[in-house]
Amino acid sequence: MILDLERVDGISRPWADVCVIGTGAAGITMAVELSRLGMRVLLLEGGGLNFEDASQQLYDSEILGLPLSWWH
Repeated sequence: MILDLERVDGISRPWADVCVIGTGAAGITMAVELSRLGMRVLLLEGGGLNFEDASQQLYDSEILGLPLSWWH
């Protein structure tokens, strides 16, 4: 089930045994394995179902220090 927490009126109490934040490789793997063990897993990810400028701005960054090509 996918819920948009900006559109939910409120959650009265947590319904999961564990909350995994982030759907990167480690987050998804952890969520799947915990689910296979019978745990109720809440998997959180930023952004919505569609591209959103506001959520993408979270990834804005600036590289400081050594240039990225230093390892070549």
